[in-house]
Amino acid sequence: MDSTLTRPVSTVTPERSIAPASSATPAGSATPAAPNGAATLSARASEMMRRLPAGMLHRTAQLHPHVIERIAASWATPRDLHRTLDDLMFVDRTGRAGFPLEVVNELGDLRERYERWVGGRARNPYPYG
Repeated sequence: MDSTLTRPVSTVTPERSIAPASSATPAGSATPAAPNGAATLSARASEMMRRLPAGMLHRTAQLHPHVIERIAASWATPRDLHRTLDDLMFVDRTGRAGFPLEVVNELGDLRERYERWVGGRARNPYPYG
């Protein structure tokens, strides 16, 4: 197992960071999210997708590129990413159909892997008070 994936986010090495590399697409430009080029992603989101394991969030990027943008925007702060994933996965508003099962599965897989990479959520030792 790659030891960089088990360290706290503040000590993750540059090769696991989502900060754009010097050869990355210039800020403000968009790159295709999917092989068919139907949707485009910002440079930040494209860089995050490039650094994820092959195929991870592929269907989500094809169907819901705005979701990839939200994830990329909160990626660097575990608390923010957990909140973003909760907002995406748990519907608290009526009249919403939700995501297709394959997208829900990809988001769940991302949550599980992210917690392994940067550590789980901080647990409140006093949840009732």
